[in-house]
Amino acid sequence: MFNLKVLEMSNPKLKHLILVFLLALSIRLLYNALTPSRPLTVDDSTQWIQTANRFSEGKGFLTETEGLDPKRAPIYPLFIAMITSLFGPNLDLVKIAQSILGSLNCILIYYLSSHTLGTTIALWSSLICTLYPPFIVYSGILMSETLFTFLLLFFLLLFTKLLLKPYLKIFIGAGLFLGIANLCRGTLLLFPVFLLLLPLLIKDQRKWWLKYILLIAINFSIIFPWTWRNYKVYGGFMPVASGGSELLWFGTLPWTEQRLFGNAPSFQKLNLINNPIKNEQLYFKNALNNIILDPTSYFFLTIKKFIFFWFQPVGQKLTHNKFPIIGQLLFYGHALFIFLTIAGIFYSRQFWKNLLPIYLIIIYFSLLHTILAPEPRYRLPIEPLMILFTVQALYSMIQWYPKKFATTRVGLT
Repeated sequence: MFNLKVLEMSNPKLKHLILVFLLALSIRLLYNALTPSRPLTVDDSTQWIQTANRFSEGKGFLTETEGLDPKRAPIYPLFIAMITSLFGPNLDLVKIAQSILGSLNCILIYYLSSHTLGTTIALWSSLICTLYPPFIVYSGILMSETLFTFLLLFFLLLFTKLLLKPYLKIFIGAGLFLGIANLCRGTLLLFPVFLLLLPLLIKDQRKWWLKYILLIAINFSIIFPWTWRNYKVYGGFMPVASGGSELLWFGTLPWTEQRLFGNAPSFQKLNLINNPIKNEQLYFKNALNNIILDPTSYFFLTIKKFIFFWFQPVGQKLTHNKFPIIGQLLFYGHALFIFLTIAGIFYSRQFWKNLLPIYLIIIYFSLLHTILAPEPRYRLPIEPLMILFTVQALYSMIQWYPKKFATTRVGLT
């Protein structure tokens, strides 16, 4: 097993964590109390709520607007249904629950940072997460981002602990959270392939092959009952939810049709039927045809999607429409954020073994959402990890500058 070295590693102080949590929770509750509620028709909120309501009424997970199109994975509707069943049909209570989860995400990034880069980076990362506007805004939006981020960070925390303490119970816990995260959003379905790279990249990890396979098996055992349910209901293979092939197909359309999602002229030409399995097959077939017919255009389109996915700030377009100057500042601020993330990865390169699970998840998200239709909010669950590297970059620059200045003065004398 390789030796894990971290900066200023020490036990986190409980009072610091309590203060971070209370600060994050206060900001989120205050924001949701004082700002107008976002219209449910702006995003997918209506579909999530309808799915949750139908489940509470014993009608399963289908939504009235989508018929047999099962785009909603089960965990987030269950989350909404559980809260409204226990405390009453008040959606503000869901926002309070999401505010609590968002505050816990700040604590999770603290622990994740302290296990990889030390407690100084951890404290500042958690504090920035408490103040980061998209995390605050999405605590009040009834979509799965906040819950999925919580599950993803918890999985990553357990997985990084495996590098230090490869106990069987931690492998089991990581497999459970990976499976639940997949049932919240099927984004991580292919991530186990990346996990198997770990023993190949780190020599000392090869003896843990069986435990990694166990982790992956637990992940799929969590997903399997839902996959079997989909097979019985729809008559075909669908691991979690439909929509993956649709996003792949949209990702092959001309740039002017990329983000219209349903209103694109190309969409009107598809002969869709009331069968999600066959529709997914149709989307996949048409996506491959688009790529094969013009691979050069698709190559340059993919580059454009990659740039858009990373450099388009979450919510920037809506902000720019109302406040153009603020929208411009958001764009340049986000560009600086990306630069600092890259710089932080460079400055933390000596701890690459500690950080390898985080590297893998960032690479995975980047590849997946560049191939599919790019949407900035899909990046939101990994932005706490980007904040971690941003803090590392700033910390390293602050440490470097006095030393460089002192060296220059000595050289002059």
